[in-house]
Amino acid sequence: MAEGSEYGSNKQFIRFLWIAKGSCAEVRSMLFVLYSLEKIDSEIFNTLNEECLEIAKEIYHFIKYLEKSTLDIK
Repeated sequence: MAEGSEYGSNKQFIRFLWIAKGSCAEVRSMLFVLYSLEKIDSEIFNTLNEECLEIAKEIYHFIKYLEKSTLDIK
């Protein structure tokens, strides 16, 4: 996200935020793989999965805020 903020516009920053949100989904899919292979237990899986979901939700709300905002990231 730091990289996206250096492009000088909300549109570009929002693009990088969507990429970051997608990365959360990738991490979650790897958690499912690790859990199914019994490399992590259910407690670790649940904790990390919930954290990923929360981060993705916060990124989404930030995107929606920026889309409505007249403040431009520079």
